[in-house]
Amino acid sequence: MAYPKGKKRGELLRKVGMIDYKDAHLLEMFIDMYGRIVPRRYSGLSVKRQKELAGAIKRSRIMGLMRFVK
Repeated sequence: MAYPKGKKRGELLRKVGMIDYKDAHLLEMFIDMYGRIVPRRYSGLSVKRQKELAGAIKRSRIMGLMRFVK
């Protein structure tokens, strides 16, 4: 797996506050180079926030705002 080490990505969401499916640029930070959603241990999010993030990414993909595969 090629996940970056160092700072957790969850710190970005703490600054933003709300997860929105329309913010594709923010959501792409939680997608790895193969197009998969980054697991919770690398994103640094709580269970609730990770589920919200996954739902927003899936909704954004279905609406055509994000690609399914990079």
